[in-house]
Amino acid sequence: MEQKVSKIPSNFHLYPNPPYNFAWSAMFFGHFKNDVVDVWILPTFNSNGSYYRVFEVGKNLCLVRVTQEGEVNKPRLSTQVLKGNADRQLYNIIARIFRVNDDINGFYHIAGEDPVMSRLIKRFYGLKPTQTPTVFEMIIIAISEQQLSLPVAVTLRSRLAQRFGKSIEYQGKTFYSFPSAEILANADVDDLCSLSFPRRKAGSIINVARIVANEQVDFESLHSMSNEDIKEYLIKIPGLGSWSAEYILARGLGRLDIYPRNDLSVKRAVGYFYNNGNTLSSSEVEKILSRWHPFQRYAEYYILVAYEMRNYQATINIESF
Repeated sequence: MEQKVSKIPSNFHLYPNPPYNFAWSAMFFGHFKNDVVDVWILPTFNSNGSYYRVFEVGKNLCLVRVTQEGEVNKPRLSTQVLKGNADRQLYNIIARIFRVNDDINGFYHIAGEDPVMSRLIKRFYGLKPTQTPTVFEMIIIAISEQQLSLPVAVTLRSRLAQRFGKSIEYQGKTFYSFPSAEILANADVDDLCSLSFPRRKAGSIINVARIVANEQVDFESLHSMSNEDIKEYLIKIPGLGSWSAEYILARGLGRLDIYPRNDLSVKRAVGYFYNNGNTLSSSEVEKILSRWHPFQRYAEYYILVAYEMRNYQATINIESF
């Protein structure tokens, strides 16, 4: 459903805690060209890449472009509202997505003595994981990615956005917002199954949307709770288990001392670098990543990105490990 909005140029800047390297995020996420919500443009020799997204802030719909200016150690994120209106709430959303307040130097300090991790830090210096704009969105992401590859899950979410999100046209391209809980709450299971969602996942997504739409819970209130209390709360929701809860804690709530421990990709990636290429068990991965407490999320992310980037080596010209 396209919503017409007037073009009101608006620009603001954010200053992430250094170091910050936007280009590495663009390199990693830019290969998911089927993502119609978080649209990343790969870096070139002349730019660090760019990020486009449609946000629905209150009653305002706007299309935003984010780029990095300045050096990695003196970063500045330039945010341009291409269509729509910007307000303080949008500023805070962008700051949350790009983790501008994170100080990664603590992780670098304790991880630099490890031979493998020191190489990853050198290669991906300034890389920070992104965070979802809302906990609700992250819950839907977690459900969509259960027992599926990331590219397949991204395809499903893009279909969901094209069907239930709002859109903005810009320079001949259509950009979509992530569907609101209120809209998804009015969908039925068959609607999502027609997009190739498994029936159980479709039911879980609609159930979560109805919980939010009916104001039974405000998932943003989870920020004030401990990891264990959040995990205990989330796994009581149908469709969410331990893996989903830990993934939501890390990527939706920005917790740095946790990661999805039973994630097969993580076990493969850590095994690739620390076990001669052989997949590790969850307990073995936990033992390795615990070296960098309370920054396990950073360690897991650097290892996972490096592992996945092997397939992009020819494109981005990174060194092999």
